[in-house]
Amino acid sequence: MKKKILSVLLVLMLLLCTTAMGAGKLKITDMNLILYSGKDSGYFYAKVENIGDAPVGVGYGDLVLFSENGDILLTESYVTTSPSNAVLQPGEYLYVEEYLWGDALKTTPVGEYKFSIPVRDRATEMTQIPCEATFELSGDKYDNYIYVTFTNTTDTPRYDFSVTAALYDAEGELIFVDSYILSSIAVHPGATLTVRMYIDSSMIEEYWANDIVPTSIDAIVCFLND
Repeated sequence: MKKKILSVLLVLMLLLCTTAMGAGKLKITDMNLILYSGKDSGYFYAKVENIGDAPVGVGYGDLVLFSENGDILLTESYVTTSPSNAVLQPGEYLYVEEYLWGDALKTTPVGEYKFSIPVRDRATEMTQIPCEATFELSGDKYDNYIYVTFTNTTDTPRYDFSVTAALYDAEGELIFVDSYILSSIAVHPGATLTVRMYIDSSMIEEYWANDIVPTSIDAIVCFLND
């Protein structure tokens, strides 16, 4: 009898410890699908956030596009954040950018789409660096750019900074994501660098056709810990 009581107490203690430690929880807080009119391609954008109270790794997501009749038009696996396989601390988030291509996108309207991304047990800790971001629209479909500026605040030169920028419209819709990894450029300690990203002319044309106006910008500069 004493052994049974002891076993029950141990189980309760484990449950209480697990609750006290908390848990990370991934949530897709923004997502949007922009398909080029009359073409067979487009982009899917998303924002994935840890809304829990403990660190959590981000896995590989799955995206499915359906027709208005519920038929599957396109399936994409291994849809990742930038960077991928990263650990998000509570309140941290990363963006997703996925280029889509398929004959069905040109001939069949998309009725709905679903995106899911699981927790990954084996992921790498991430360090974020403060940054500033701006964007410039030229008034035509060319020469539209995003600028992200940051300083290497670490004490070593790094070749692995990941830079991601996201644009939003006045309604808070996510309308653009782009990312760049400085894999061939060493940023030395204390050095400041500005990364310029190009907004494709086809995307600008899509904005014009659908009265989409970029009004705000967000950016993330980070690296995965060694």
